[in-house]
Amino acid sequence: MKLAFLSNCVHMVFSWSQNAVTFARCGLPRRDFLSRCSRRIYLALFDVCVCGSHCASAAMWRPLVMTVCGGCGQGATLTDVIANGASFKGADLTGAMLFKAKLENADFTSASMRRAVLNEAIMRRALFLGADLRDAQMNDIDSAEKASFEGASMRGVSMWRSEIFSANFAGADLGEASINNARFDRSSFNSRTNFSRAIFAGEIYLDEARMQGVNLDGVTIGTDIGNRPSLKMVNLNGASLRGASLKFGNFIEASLNGADLSHADLFTADFTKVIAIRANFTNADLSSAEFTDAYLHHAIFTGAKLLGADFLEICGTPIGMVGFNQFEPATSCQPLP
Repeated sequence: MKLAFLSNCVHMVFSWSQNAVTFARCGLPRRDFLSRCSRRIYLALFDVCVCGSHCASAAMWRPLVMTVCGGCGQGATLTDVIANGASFKGADLTGAMLFKAKLENADFTSASMRRAVLNEAIMRRALFLGADLRDAQMNDIDSAEKASFEGASMRGVSMWRSEIFSANFAGADLGEASINNARFDRSSFNSRTNFSRAIFAGEIYLDEARMQGVNLDGVTIGTDIGNRPSLKMVNLNGASLRGASLKFGNFIEASLNGADLSHADLFTADFTKVIAIRANFTNADLSSAEFTDAYLHHAIFTGAKLLGADFLEICGTPIGMVGFNQFEPATSCQPLP
């Protein structure tokens, strides 16, 4: 990508050091400079401005600590830009094109990024704390380990074919998000994470995710046996999944203590070795579900559909399984881990 200086920007002097570059000032007063930001990107190191059109390769930006001026980033084209470690705190990047951008350790705290395009961006350990990412595109991302979206507004965001491992979504608003064939292994969500009307389609992986207390009421994750949701070793303690649909779900070794799965569609779900103490499966569809070696101390199954369900070698005494005799208590139960 080529960048260039505006005609009224003076000569730039680069002084390399370990992690910083010093620029000569643009010859324009700061307030006048900012008034001419229309649909271009301007980067500032304190009061020093880097303006954009015939400049050297963006590769030289790698060591910069950058700040985007207030409203200068709207609609900016930053395809392939290298902005690792850059600061975009509070920047207006509405509709910005960050396709294939290198954003490791970048800070987008409180940035406005509505409708921004981040497809194929590299954003390991990037911070999007409280950022506005509504209707943003975050497709085909495979390098976002330990990124934080805590408190971010992500309503309507698109995450197709993305792998976002060990990320933090605590308090994020994912309402109406479109999530397809995506992985969130080992990522964190909490009771303030909003999933209302979010669409999870294709193959969804939440293996080892920390989802204590989340509200997934009425949410559909996966639709058929070919795209069974994977929640192996997920922590859903205290979570609410009332009326949720997770047909064919893989919950092997998951933790569901105190979780509410009443009225949920869990047809053919695999709960092998799950720990579900005091979990509520009232009126859930558990037809052909697998509970082999599960810990079900005081788990409630009142009114649940259990046709073809397998409860071999279970530990504990489930409640409400009146008339259902197809379960076999374990001869000896190992202490809970």
